[in-house]
Amino acid sequence: MWRLLEADLEILVHRGSLYLPLLYDPEILEETRNPALPVTLGAPSGRDFPSFLSVQDRLFVRAVSISSLVDNYPVLFPREHADRRRLLLEQYSLTADLGGVALDPQLVTIVFHVLPHFLRRDGLSRRRRLGEGEILDLIRERVKIPPRFNQEARRFLDLNPLQEALHRLETASFSPLPPPEGLMSTAGFRAWWQKALTVRLLAEERARLLKELKDREQWAAAQEDRLAVLLYLAAKGSLELDGFGFR
Repeated sequence: MWRLLEADLEILVHRGSLYLPLLYDPEILEETRNPALPVTLGAPSGRDFPSFLSVQDRLFVRAVSISSLVDNYPVLFPREHADRRRLLLEQYSLTADLGGVALDPQLVTIVFHVLPHFLRRDGLSRRRRLGEGEILDLIRERVKIPPRFNQEARRFLDLNPLQEALHRLETASFSPLPPPEGLMSTAGFRAWWQKALTVRLLAEERARLLKELKDREQWAAAQEDRLAVLLYLAAKGSLELDGFGFR
């Protein structure tokens, strides 16, 4: 299929489906003569997705939906997809590491809602519910946090790089491109397909950055030392304290 799109052919696009020219073998022609549906380009047909279409006395066979060529590209060609994404990130100056350390919601639940039931509270009432800051302070008192996580916390709390990255993406178009319609060359279709891939990649990157910004904004008021504890736990993935542990 992909090799055919690289060939120099005239193809047909009709209602979101890609049709390829059918070879004029006499037996195939006889089999398809009856079900073939003549189409006037630009006019709706009586059947949405016929197997065969006749345009200008030429037969075309339905091959694949156009959307699947965009949707399945990352799965079928992961390396090429990664290269295409890398080039786009370079074009919009988004190659810097903007991800930070992911704060897994499950980790947040364990640390703030499960762990407090097992912590020793020297000098603190067990009846009073501990605040998030107090929980992180108790962990920090009993666990040695490497200094690099304070640096990571400062970087995590700095929202400017993410905001600037999103600002650079404002010049991009995120509106899905409508598929073409009618007869066209494979070169013309490839040009549309590549633009559609670009729009998809940029929209995905924008959504990722917006989510990252939202996640960080939730911690914007956190103190650096306390956030360093949480980033340390996220990176280590385990904790053993006062008889309680998780991995």
